[in-house]
Amino acid sequence: GVPVTSTITINDVDNTFIQGAVVSIVENFTGGDLLTYEDELNVAISAEYNAGQGILTLTGEDTRSNYEIALGKVLFSSPVTGNTNLLTKRLQVVVNDGLVNSQPATRLVDITEIFPELDIVNAFTPNNDGVNDQWDFLNLQFYTQIEIAVFNQDGLKVFECGGQDCTWDGTYEGTELPAGPYFYTILLNDGKREYKGTVTILK
Repeated sequence: GVPVTSTITINDVDNTFIQGAVVSIVENFTGGDLLTYEDELNVAISAEYNAGQGILTLTGEDTRSNYEIALGKVLFSSPVTGNTNLLTKRLQVVVNDGLVNSQPATRLVDITEIFPELDIVNAFTPNNDGVNDQWDFLNLQFYTQIEIAVFNQDGLKVFECGGQDCTWDGTYEGTELPAGPYFYTILLNDGKREYKGTVTILK
């Protein structure tokens, strides 16, 4: 998730306790968008999320500074699916001191932040020693449409994968491939992320 706000300053006229706050997705809300609040340390403030409306309500009497900390722990996340549009979401924060609501503060969240970069290893040693034996990826589980292809230097496709578990052991049709560079293309979610490069089999 992406923090909705890294720093927020609450000005409270009568300087008493804050009674609650509302964080809402006010622009481009889509089903599956999620606002979460996790803070095991502060038991005074609890949160409830309305998934149908995209509204997170924080309740509980606490100091202004503790509410500022709490709002810094509100995270926005969105499901990464093939049809997720790269929209910008507008989120709004309103706090209440028991007497009046504050002026709304807004923040824009760019959905590209939700698509994490793949972490791709550029070399591996398929020798069954238990270390670096496979070509693997970090963050692939965040994508639903996956096209991975690996080619040898003659342009022959030696590996392809369309699932979230795409480890490659350096073989083609059950036969170990020779050491050297192999070219790969990775397309994720209709081109939301695209990678091209070389992975080297070391022996």
